[in-house]
Amino acid sequence: MIKLKPIRLKYLLLLVGLFSINLLNAQSYGFLKNKWLNDKSDTARINAGLRLHEKYYYQSNDSLQSENQLLTRIYSLSVKTKYSLGIIESSFYLGNNFTSQIVPKKAIEYYYISLKESEKTENDKFVAQTKMGIGIVYFIQSNWTKAIDFFKGSLLINRKLNDLKSMSTQQYLIGYSLIAL
Repeated sequence: MIKLKPIRLKYLLLLVGLFSINLLNAQSYGFLKNKWLNDKSDTARINAGLRLHEKYYYQSNDSLQSENQLLTRIYSLSVKTKYSLGIIESSFYLGNNFTSQIVPKKAIEYYYISLKESEKTENDKFVAQTKMGIGIVYFIQSNWTKAIDFFKGSLLINRKLNDLKSMSTQQYLIGYSLIAL
């Protein structure tokens, strides 16, 4: 039996761990993509598509156009199946993408879809996030009064959720908007 020194054993375990993490990530991408493309359950497809977006599209340097294509397909399938969470998340992410592309009309359109569905299902987390997104669109347009209204709406919900990080961002943006006014 080979006896490894403690330091070498630590490095060996670290390398095995890193290899395992990379293998799991690769399998996860393939698994999610396959599930998105081939699962018989529409809800499972939608959830896999959303996780695929969050894990591999949203955090990568992939083009916003390919991300929009994926999200539009997820959104359409969610509407067809009347799957609220799919509608909420896909329209919210589409709003984010159109905000990034400086297409405010489309961003607002998708944010309002997400907001309406979030309010209907009482999903406070997404109500707050969507109000924040709408506020940011108005902020970018220098429409300070509307931006403040949406930031305050989001802030009230995040106080209830005790989301301190979001609250500090909203307070900063409210203050900046008030100064700009």
